[in-house]
Amino acid sequence: MSKSIEQDAQEMIELVGEINAQKQYKDQFISLLNKTNTDAEREVILRGRPKQEQLDYYNRYIMELLGRMDRANQRIMAECEEPPQPEQAISTTI
Repeated sequence: MSKSIEQDAQEMIELVGEINAQKQYKDQFISLLNKTNTDAEREVILRGRPKQEQLDYYNRYIMELLGRMDRANQRIMAECEEPPQPEQAISTTI
């Protein structure tokens, strides 16, 4: 496997981890909001922003990460489709 394919594959693994983390953060945010009993508690969690704005932030970031995964995958596919480069013979004459 070429170095660039390995790097792209490693990037994809890291992106999967980041996507999972962001999904957990989003789920925790929603869970916290659902457990609030007062407007004051809700305001602390929302930090002065509308709920939908917070959710949109998580969704946009996850979509950005998925886009980066797609680009890494496209690079891998392009490299796999390229014909192999012939190796140059090493001259052994002295």
